[in-house]
Amino acid sequence: MTSVHYAQDGREWILDAYRALEPKNYLGEFTSNNVRPDGRPFHTSRPITILTSFLQRNSYGSAMVTFGNDNASNSNTTGSSTRVIAACTLLVGHPGPSTPTHGDIDVSVSASPLSGPRFDIGGRESVDTASPFYNYQSGKSTASNDGGGIMNDSVPLTDAVAGGSDTQLQPTDTKEIESWIRRTIRSSRFIDPTELGIEPGKSA
Repeated sequence: MTSVHYAQDGREWILDAYRALEPKNYLGEFTSNNVRPDGRPFHTSRPITILTSFLQRNSYGSAMVTFGNDNASNSNTTGSSTRVIAACTLLVGHPGPSTPTHGDIDVSVSASPLSGPRFDIGGRESVDTASPFYNYQSGKSTASNDGGGIMNDSVPLTDAVAGGSDTQLQPTDTKEIESWIRRTIRSSRFIDPTELGIEPGKSA
């Protein structure tokens, strides 16, 4: 029993090292057989779980969305889930002179260092800004566990807010992602900015 356990651990270590050192070849082993690294066919999506009111103390609305099987005890599903936490907060500010009756929407994107070496402890991107691998989050959000989802898993979260806009765009840094999500939400007309106004010309 012990020798088998150690052998399994050894194989997992070798696979992890191979994936880290040769990511293209690692993925190629699966794509050449028309499957993903977690065994799913290309056309099959991961299960989606949505937990609402996740941050009740610190926000006015929040949700945690998990893409994939989050059962870490199953060695076949380890690393196969992506978790995104989104929250909405409200701040009172002064409306712009050209839109005295309008409020505004701002977007902040951050990611846990567990999501990749590009992100620092504050959730901002620190290196490798040219990499196209990102998690898309809507509102003020944090990717707390990136299990390999690139674009096809996290984009539906912004789609739900933006009303199904074009999802083929791939921003190249977190600032561009924030700007893209902000423009998408505004152009979707999902939120009426006049409903965010409090007192014309004074507060919104």
